[in-house]
Amino acid sequence: MAAYYYGIELYVASAAVHDGEINGRKVQIKISQQDNIVINHEPEYLIVMYLNKSGNVYEVYNGPGKEPWNNAGKRDSHNNRHIMVNNLMELDKNVSGEMRIKPIHMIEKMRREYKNRMGDRK
Repeated sequence: MAAYYYGIELYVASAAVHDGEINGRKVQIKISQQDNIVINHEPEYLIVMYLNKSGNVYEVYNGPGKEPWNNAGKRDSHNNRHIMVNNLMELDKNVSGEMRIKPIHMIEKMRREYKNRMGDRK
């Protein structure tokens, strides 16, 4: 999905830290249907997308990885750090236009009402 929406050239599967690159920017890509995402390392750039149960994809965060990394929780027992989708949406509001990776296909910004609710079944 990141290749489609942003034109990111993807690395081979299981590449360390980053998932792809565009215009010299190394990008870690996350997609979730949950309330949080997991990050293991501070990425240069981070794109987080959200897939709701209707199959729609939304942009949650698009920008430098430093702020999400600094705002993620402490490492858990599996050495992962978690950050809530709502927190990422707030951090995204402070990312300037020149710091974003420009989409090549329209992707709507995530809104709280688009989130999957517990107990919804499809």
